Amino acid sequence: MSLWSRAALLSVALSAGALAASAQTKVIPKGWFLHEELAPTLDLAFYEPTYVSFSVSCTKGYTDTIVAFMPETKGPDGKTQVKLALSRGATSVAIDATGQMYRGRYVIDGQTTMTPSLADLLQGGFTLTADGKEVKRYATTDQDGAHVRKLTEACRG
Repeated sequence: MSLWSRAALLSVALSAGALAASAQTKVIPKGWFLHEELAPTLDLAFYEPTYVSFSVSCTKGYTDTIVAFMPETKGPDGKTQVKLALSRGATSVAIDATGQMYRGRYVIDGQTTMTPSLADLLQGGFTLTADGKEVKRYATTDQDGAHVRKLTEACRG
């Protein structure tokens, strides 16, 4: 298994575990939340009301970054190549990714670098496309902006 697949699966597992733990205490994060419990590995997850739909993982001090999208719907069996893109206005970051089933969830993940463009998109909001089709829009609120900034600053090397 590749490095980025292991990191993406770790991201899914961390996010799912945090969601389950949060449900027990009745406090489920909404929007962006930074998981730092396995530092120096950081995982920024976007919490929907009942699941995590997107995450960005890195190791503090390194620019290698794993981006993972977890749609609600089940994907095809086996591994498939998917082109993810995050964009806002003229700024865009394309990621060659792989989609596959993991623990009953379809996960599309790929490795990229925490560039200033990616940091800007994460901090200012972006539209996510998969193979050219818009699938979701993500925004950062004042409440969760600190989580996003902390990850993007830590992952710039």
